[in-house]
Order: sequence, then structure tokens, then C-alpha cells
Amino acid sequence: MGNDDSADAMTKAESPKSESTVPAIDPAVICQPVTDGAVLFHTASEVYFGLNETGLAIWRRLEEKGATLASVYAAVSAEFPDADSTIVERDVQALIEALLEYGLLRRAEVG
Repeated sequence: MGNDDSADAMTKAESPKSESTVPAIDPAVICQPVTDGAVLFHTASEVYFGLNETGLAIWRRLEEKGATLASVYAAVSAEFPDADSTIVERDVQALIEALLEYGLLRRAEVG
């Protein structure tokens, strides 16, 4: 029984909570809208990252002060009402992970 409880705790700790705030945009990132999306440029590392329309919609929500995963999911779902909510959540999480990997977002500092 103890193993099941610890597995549940580990799963909950590893999965992003919808009420948690989203990672911060690195201040060195510039967003330039283009036709059908945007280009992100990190001025310090010189990393470019292309966004389609959906990616730009997600980025705009990440720019909002105090944004949470839940507020991003809700706003993107409202902007794309025909999209399945499960797909919206998956796409938001995938983009956040990619932006973190490329240094365009920074995880919130604990402490």
C-alpha cells in the first residue's frame, strides 16, 4: 500500500498543476509577429524559434502577469473553440517544455 501512495505522490509532483503559474519569459527574448505566427529571438544566446498562430496565442497568454496553466488553457480554448481541450492542454505543455529547453522561458525560482 505504501508503494501505491508514493507512486501517486510522485506522479502528482511530476505533472504540472493547472493552478501553478507558468514559467517566466526570459527578459532577453524578443517576439516579432509575422504572417501566420511569430519569431522569437533570444538576444543573448541568439536562438531563433518560430511560432505558428496557435503558438503565438499561447505565447501571448504566457506574457500575461500572473498567468497560470489553467488561465492559458482557458484562453487558448476560447480562441480556438473547435479544438479539443485535451489537445489544447497537450500543445500548451509541449510548447512550454520546448521554450524552456531553448532558454526562452525560465522556471520559477523556489525559495
